[in-house]
Amino acid sequence: MRILVVQMTGNYPLDIGGPPMVAYFLSKKLAERKHSVEMLIRVKGEDELERLESTEEYGELSGNVSLTPVKIRYDLLSLANLPRLLHIIYNVTRLFNPSLYDVVLYNSPPVDVTLLYPGKALGKAKQVMVIHGGLFYELKNYVGKALIRLQLGRFDRVVALSRFTEEIALKFGFRRKQVVKIPNGVDPGEFDRVEPLDLEGDPVLLYAGRLDRIKGVDLLLRAYREIVEEYPSSKLYIVGDGSEYGRLASLAKDIGVYDRVVFTGFIDSIRVVHRYIKSADIFILPSYRENFSIALLEAMAAKTPLVVSDNDGNRDVLDVGEAMFFKNGDWRDLREKLSILIGDEGMRRKIAEKARSRVMREYNWDNIVSKYEELFISLLD
Repeated sequence: MRILVVQMTGNYPLDIGGPPMVAYFLSKKLAERKHSVEMLIRVKGEDELERLESTEEYGELSGNVSLTPVKIRYDLLSLANLPRLLHIIYNVTRLFNPSLYDVVLYNSPPVDVTLLYPGKALGKAKQVMVIHGGLFYELKNYVGKALIRLQLGRFDRVVALSRFTEEIALKFGFRRKQVVKIPNGVDPGEFDRVEPLDLEGDPVLLYAGRLDRIKGVDLLLRAYREIVEEYPSSKLYIVGDGSEYGRLASLAKDIGVYDRVVFTGFIDSIRVVHRYIKSADIFILPSYRENFSIALLEAMAAKTPLVVSDNDGNRDVLDVGEAMFFKNGDWRDLREKLSILIGDEGMRRKIAEKARSRVMREYNWDNIVSKYEELFISLLD
């Protein structure tokens, strides 16, 4: 099978998050199964490409997957740079020959330099798009939404990661027969190999991910203000960066917990992030909304017990007994659930074991890639 993976939103391991990791592992595993895989990636410039090429992961991928980088910065979308953007779109589209592929998988919505791909590939290759979130429910990119709606019928299937995503896809305008559910995945073996860090704090509480409002880290800080009174030797680690970094640091100072909170900022190695996750006593995911969190799967694989908000996305990944759920948006309930779990080591151990079993059964990459493979074969049949 000949497959083109179109990935325009970050590159693993430089960029941490769902879309880069899905593109990487899916391409790697499909190539290992003797499929012919090409991946179109976006880089911001030569410096980023050199950094990417120097990573071990890029070397592993490029051994079996044909990688084609497109150099473009998102600031090209400004009107002043419109002629240059149109020129890049023209060149990228001109070089695209859909007849070379059986399946084109858009791991990022084709609303930038690959805008014309769905029209050019229509009737020549099967087209599948993965809905990660972003454009579909987080971003206020009305132009991008309109461009996708104009091409709804050109995708043979759209992959929804969860029931929450299925609902988003249907509300967006995709037909029910177009939508197929395939979750995100994780490599449990990676966490068996990772050495934990020697982190200060008893217990060590941890959040890892983007620092955006939708992630609810402000709720965690407010809950921790009372947790630290009950457990003064505890420490909270907030791993990641984002637009909310400054506001969250100010909030921690205002409520008097800044000296017990470690803001790591951006960490440029996913393996180091994994070491943090494996080192924690409890991982907290306080998101107001969640599509399908990779960090959630990573904590499950690391056997780090979880306290998570009970939004639909998290409920679709975990059942009661595999995590401690708190009422979405309620920092007092988060504080109560954290206090219960901190005080019950046996419960933590049971939760962690059940979550790890769920990962091994449903979310390891071999199982996920098989689902994609079955989808592609069904379309070609």
